Amino acid sequence: MKNRGMILVLLLIAAGLIAAASALWHQYHQTRRALDFWGPDAAYLIGHAPSVELAALRHRGPDPNRSDETQAKRPAIDISQARGLVHFRRSLLEDENFVWAIDPPAPRPTDWDYTVRFSGDAASLVLAFNLDRQVVGVQASDSGTAAITDRMTKGLAQFFEETLAQAVE
Repeated sequence: MKNRGMILVLLLIAAGLIAAASALWHQYHQTRRALDFWGPDAAYLIGHAPSVELAALRHRGPDPNRSDETQAKRPAIDISQARGLVHFRRSLLEDENFVWAIDPPAPRPTDWDYTVRFSGDAASLVLAFNLDRQVVGVQASDSGTAAITDRMTKGLAQFFEETLAQAVE
């Protein structure tokens, strides 16, 4: 009887190790290209930075009474506790949200719509987004830009606008 119990325990441990290994393998293949694009330090900040701020740099959407030059820039707001932040962070680290076959040119500095600053103890990272061109990149960096999918673009637009609207309330 003791041998059966020992065998059962060993089988359960083996099943747990197999499950853990397959989860790690799946996670690696789900995020490999995004992690390569951002780099380990930036990816860590995206996923874990305690302070996150969102800024709208220029008005998106049609407004016949104002031009881009007259649109008031909104000050950056703290979104560290914003609803949907966990999903936003995760979306930036998943390969399926990017179009890797396209190497988009970086927009001019004045063409970015939003920035998000991820700040930790001794480091910070600012990502810039141009949703019209479906591009994201590290602001003021030569690390390049990445094309994002239509689904990601719609999700980002919704997240940014809802988060900014909640900050005004």
